[in-house]
Amino acid sequence: MTTLSGRDEPRPWRGRFLLYGVGAAAILWGLRGIVVDAAVTQPVNWAVFFVLGVLGHDVLLAPIVFVVALVGVRRLPARYRSLVQAGVVVSGLVTLVALPVVLGFGRRPDVPSQLPLPYLRNLLLILALVWAAVAVLVVRRRIQRSRAVME
Repeated sequence: MTTLSGRDEPRPWRGRFLLYGVGAAAILWGLRGIVVDAAVTQPVNWAVFFVLGVLGHDVLLAPIVFVVALVGVRRLPARYRSLVQAGVVVSGLVTLVALPVVLGFGRRPDVPSQLPLPYLRNLLLILALVWAAVAVLVVRRRIQRSRAVME
């Protein structure tokens, strides 16, 4: 096959259909568990959580990443863009995953051990680590570029 750029594209791996089947079977098994153990899993609550997760991604995370990529990242030199874009995407995903516990969804006053950790602090620490890693990679790329120019 030839792509729009004129380059030849490798043929898709035929075994992917086997993996699709395994993935579909795993999804069906999980849905079966939700329906069969309805008293424990509370399917309505699960559906609300699932839909809110999808909406959180589509309404909140994706537009924020798009705006940051469009406005902020375009002003960066091209050699650093991919690093900062990766930092934005990872930060958004980590925040989206951590948001339910940071906001205390599911916390009950009669079960103090249910959400016992300082989740906001931990989220901020992880985000700081993500951006520290981005900063280290940017500095590394800059050093490599300056060495290449000197040679």
